[in-house]
Amino acid sequence: MNKTNEKRGQSSANYGLTILFTALKCVAVFVILLFYLEAIMVGLVPKSAAKFFDDIGLDGPASTCYEQIYKRSQKSIDLYNLVERQLRSGNYKKAANNITKLLERPDYKTFATKLNKAAIEKSEKKYLVYVADVNSYLLSQRVIALYRSGDKASAKQRAIEDLYSDDAENVYSFAFGGYVDCLLLDEALNENGTLGQVLDALYKEIPEGKVMDIQSRIQTKLARVDAAATSEVDRIMRVYTSLKINYTLLNIYEAQGDTVLSASCRERIEMLRTNYESLIV
Repeated sequence: MNKTNEKRGQSSANYGLTILFTALKCVAVFVILLFYLEAIMVGLVPKSAAKFFDDIGLDGPASTCYEQIYKRSQKSIDLYNLVERQLRSGNYKKAANNITKLLERPDYKTFATKLNKAAIEKSEKKYLVYVADVNSYLLSQRVIALYRSGDKASAKQRAIEDLYSDDAENVYSFAFGGYVDCLLLDEALNENGTLGQVLDALYKEIPEGKVMDIQSRIQTKLARVDAAATSEVDRIMRVYTSLKINYTLLNIYEAQGDTVLSASCRERIEMLRTNYESLIV
């Protein structure tokens, strides 16, 4: 009886292994077929392939498709779509390079204006801040992508460039806040306890070639943002940008251990949040 049970156990185990190996072979075949499918579709019909991979949530293969699409079309919209997929798939180095390429295109302002207008017309008020200004989005994403790719010096440089920009069309942009967020999430800074020191030094820094320190420049930026709005959309965008700036200030004040400024900043944030929520209903 024991020998019979033992044989049955061995048979069950072998059967289980057979099923496992069969399943693994199926997965391997699927992966190989997917690889060849990607190669064929990207080469022959990149637009159809891009839609296919977008639909099933594969941003890596979709990025490869959009590389081919942009290579053939040389259109800003296709470069923008490529950047979006590269960001989502974590290809930060290429994304940062392509954002710069997009920003430097001669037709960029026309493209951005057209994209913003279409997004504003289609979106509800509560979503406007995410889609109404592609320029501020790209500038912030470039800083974050540079930092995540390991090029922290360039991330800081781009963040400071944006902060000191006097471009009237750049009023909603605050890429510096994205840089501070990267510092806050940097495990190395948090582990060795230097985050507060880094933020304190950053806040007091006077960048090369500038006469105003970062602390003063943030206040100047805040004053520009808090100026009178020209439309309902502009008002929503200004209040939201002011919220972003004040959240960054709060993070810096807390890192510095300044309880007075932190409390004052929290009050402003609460007031701005209430104002913002009343604007998007």
